[in-house]
Formats: sequence, structure tokens, C-alpha cells
Amino acid sequence: GAMGFPMAGHLAKNGHEVLVYNRTSSKAREWLKSYNGTSVATPSDVAKGSDFVFCCVGNDGDLKEVAIGDRGAFQSMAEGSVFIDHSTVSATVSRELEIVATETDFAFIDADKSNYEKYYELIISMMQKGGVICIDNTLWKGRVFDHDIDNKSTQSIRNLNDKIKQDVRVEHSLLSIYDGMTICYIK
Repeated sequence: GAMGFPMAGHLAKNGHEVLVYNRTSSKAREWLKSYNGTSVATPSDVAKGSDFVFCCVGNDGDLKEVAIGDRGAFQSMAEGSVFIDHSTVSATVSRELEIVATETDFAFIDADKSNYEKYYELIISMMQKGGVICIDNTLWKGRVFDHDIDNKSTQSIRNLNDKIKQDVRVEHSLLSIYDGMTICYIK
């Protein structure tokens, strides 16, 4: 789609092996005309053997279908792999997916930004060694670097970034794609 197409393209242009799935197969074929990669039939096929699975869809139902549907990515994700969602969806579906992911020691935080620290602490307390937490919007479109911006959401994300940097319970990495994604691996 409009966001996923160029994001997958950036990964391919930078030497990453990219598998693409689009519910409209013609869009996947169009992507293959511009970039090197492989088109697959299902989200589950994307996830098989992949360390990272990126998702970008338009609504709650689409995200549930791609993540936990009959041929969803969660079905074939290996332990330690990471699901990164760039969709704009409700907090409700994010919580639903978090519950499913927690069952496999994986959590995804993309909700009310002003409570990111609370979510992080709550989730990390439930995770086992080897679990993964992905946190979306950790660059907050660059606002975390602009100290003239001091609203509650931006400050909360700054505080969480500082906390993760000092947190001896996790190893972490920040992906600077679009809005930023922090991946925390539980030691």
C-alpha cells in the first residue's frame, strides 16, 4: 500500500532479503517491478523463517486478519522473531494482539503514548527470558529530539527511551524506520 510499499522498498534497497505479501496480488507484483524480493501467498508464508515481519494495513479487521487470521503471521513466527506493525488501529485491537503475542512471549506497544512507561513495566513483568517487546513510535516523528516540544506524550516517550537505555533486564535496538521502533529482548 501507500506506506508499506516504500518501507519494504527501503529495506530491499539496503540489501535486506524481503518477502512481500499484499491482499491485492497486483500490488505485490507492482512492487517486484521496482525492487528485488519475493512475493508470497500469505502472511504466514512471510513469517516462516523471518527474523522481522513488518505490517502496514488500514484498519483493525485487516490487522487481525494479517496477524492472527487463518493464514496470519503469528501462526508461523519462530521464537525470537519480531512483528512490527505500522498500522493506524484502535487500542482495542492492539491489546487483543498483545494478549495473543504475550502467550508466545512477544508484546507490541502502540497505544496511548502518555502511558508507554506503565505499559512497558506491566508487560516486562509478565515476560520470560527470551521474550521480545516491540514499541512503536519511539522517535515520535523526531519530536523526542526537539526539547521545545514538552507535551505529555512526547515526554513519556523520551522517559521510556531513557529507561530502556538504562534497563539491565533487556538488550535493545532502535529501528529508525518512519516513526521509530524499539525492540527489547528480555535477558
